[in-house]
Amino acid sequence: MLCLLRWILIGCLLLPVAAPALGPHEILLLVNRDSPRSVELAHHYLHLRQIPPENIVEVSLSPAARSPQAFISRDDFTRQIWAPVQAALRERRLEDHILALAYSADFPVLIAGDPEVSLTGLTHVRNRLPEAEAIRKGTYTSRLFAGPGMDLQRRGTPGSLEQYAARLLTDMPLPAMLLAHTGSRGESTGQAIRRLQAGVRQQGSPLSGQVFFLTSDDIRTKCRSWQFEDTAAELKRLGQSAQILPLAEATPASTAWGIMAGAAELDPARLPRLVPGSLAEHLTSYAAIFYGHTYQTKLSAWLQAGAAGSAGTVTEPMSIWTKFPHARLFVHYASGCTLLEALAQAVACPLQLVAVGDPLLAPWTKPQGLTLINLNDETEGLKGTVEFAASGWAGGLSRDSRVLFLLDGRSILSAGDPPLARIDTALLADGWHEVRAVVYSGGAVRHQGFAVQGFTSAHHGRSLHVQGVSSNQTLGTDETVLLTVRAEPPPEALALVQHEQLVARQVYQPDQPYRLDAGLLGAGPSRIQLAALYPEGEPVRSVPIPVLVQRPPSEREAYGPRPGQIWTELRMPKNVLHGTVREADGRLELQAEREVVLARSEINPESIQELAATFTLPGGELAQPGQRMALAFAIQDGDNYAWAAWNGENSAWSLGRMTDGLWKTEHEVGATLEPGQVCILRLQRQAAGGVTFSVNGEPLLASPTLDLQGAYGVAAGTAPISATRIGVWSATPP
Repeated sequence: MLCLLRWILIGCLLLPVAAPALGPHEILLLVNRDSPRSVELAHHYLHLRQIPPENIVEVSLSPAARSPQAFISRDDFTRQIWAPVQAALRERRLEDHILALAYSADFPVLIAGDPEVSLTGLTHVRNRLPEAEAIRKGTYTSRLFAGPGMDLQRRGTPGSLEQYAARLLTDMPLPAMLLAHTGSRGESTGQAIRRLQAGVRQQGSPLSGQVFFLTSDDIRTKCRSWQFEDTAAELKRLGQSAQILPLAEATPASTAWGIMAGAAELDPARLPRLVPGSLAEHLTSYAAIFYGHTYQTKLSAWLQAGAAGSAGTVTEPMSIWTKFPHARLFVHYASGCTLLEALAQAVACPLQLVAVGDPLLAPWTKPQGLTLINLNDETEGLKGTVEFAASGWAGGLSRDSRVLFLLDGRSILSAGDPPLARIDTALLADGWHEVRAVVYSGGAVRHQGFAVQGFTSAHHGRSLHVQGVSSNQTLGTDETVLLTVRAEPPPEALALVQHEQLVARQVYQPDQPYRLDAGLLGAGPSRIQLAALYPEGEPVRSVPIPVLVQRPPSEREAYGPRPGQIWTELRMPKNVLHGTVREADGRLELQAEREVVLARSEINPESIQELAATFTLPGGELAQPGQRMALAFAIQDGDNYAWAAWNGENSAWSLGRMTDGLWKTEHEVGATLEPGQVCILRLQRQAAGGVTFSVNGEPLLASPTLDLQGAYGVAAGTAPISATRIGVWSATPP
């Protein structure tokens, strides 16, 4: 962990400052560093919501977290997630204003144990579970639940999380949400990014359409239908239209910003059309058990149909209404709460429910405009006392508004009218710093506006300047960038800084460039920032340079030149088992008559270094039993070979063997494909033995026991696939 700098505001101490409402600086964003998908999605969210870099925490998770079952044990949650979160909050001194957690992609949804609970549920209670019976029966009640219950208990007014935090103090829960589930039967990374982008465009723009409460004789509807009429009336008082309608009568002719149903199976395409920013949910047992129970619709179906957020249980909930969102979810949302705040106040017993969406999405928000004014002559090489003032767009701030300043992610006090932050650079390390001003409105739901400015301190005579890339330049993950660095005085070393960590280190040589492997940044919007490291004193950070990092184009990733190797393509094979293979327009089209069809090469190189192919699964509903598309290698016969495959039954990529006609999976990672998605599969032989498997440039799996050798080819299941440019790179010609 990079040593964090000490900040003190001149004239006052660094003290905790309560931050009303929920804003980007109050979200702690967790990233699974072992998953390129998790890193990429986090980078997009960081960019879209302008979350402070100090608010990102990287963790490393057990392989089970990315399995189709997407689970970890309670002990692993404590060691791999909860302990790093608590350490980051302490070390970065963020405890005074972090109100919620956001998990990026490739996190588990289920925490195994007795009883089973969800990732967001265990986070909500700060890793302190109530008694098991209260979880099973749903009698535990969150301190954030705003009611009413079936006994018409107190109806809480929609409010911001800060109001609860000020009242509950150390008893304040920690509500959480997954940005996306990109594992089995979830969303692809691209789908999740597009959904988050669409939500940001709706920020501050009230949604059109109605809320639909869809009814039926199903117990899944009956267990909370008592909430609908009262909530519809409350929505009407807010100027929102709501209908209580039989599920069978709902049609896509209507437009919805909210749908609440109760059914095991439903097709969102047959229901009112969801607008961007909308919420939808259908109270069924297995909406968040993604790898199995395919007869029940998953919560991801709502997201793919246009909803911005949804929720579902990770274990059998027994139709207990307290375990699901109350109908007042839509009242909280339409009152200006963020999606996470709305859900937190609408679920009485959130311990087995997992929520997916953008926690900061708030279409009905009314943010105050704010300008952060730099009162210094320049932004670079500043010495002595520097000053920043906050001003409203209309010239002044309203009487009931409040301003908070943050310096490099930490709350600091301010004084004066207009609010002014005075910072003594003598107490700072030289280099780059960021000031953020946040203004909060009054009222029950407190809206935010914020502005950010950076400056470079040079009080101690140290400086670091980096050139070599332009602002917002696009880089490939396979690129090496030579950065020109000028540091005074010369440091011992230079380091790449990301997410408050030293990612890579290089000995400093005045006349030598810094060699940056862009792949270390991860895909998505990012920024290049170096730190000069000295034997004594704090690191000196350079001005961050925003860049966009992209994976190489698929064709270049799969079929780029390999110096000293020979490419051999699979021609129309004669050895076809249990199915049909035909060649058309340079493609092989395969479909099994029974479980699997295998197209095998007839001529094989002596030493295969890589095996690659382009696969396409036809459009339509994905992740179904019988869907297999595999690169086969080490083929002995039709019943014995190794494979790297897409397995629709588990909605996963996997490595394993076919042994005597039986599929045996060795390693597996849950995933979601878009209809018609083109997939570039690559298998590479490792110098120490074994193989690594990647799809579209994303490393997925590795096996130390499988080996690229012998005959190779393509295998498919009962669902048809199309394959192009199947072949191998070898050290010697066939």
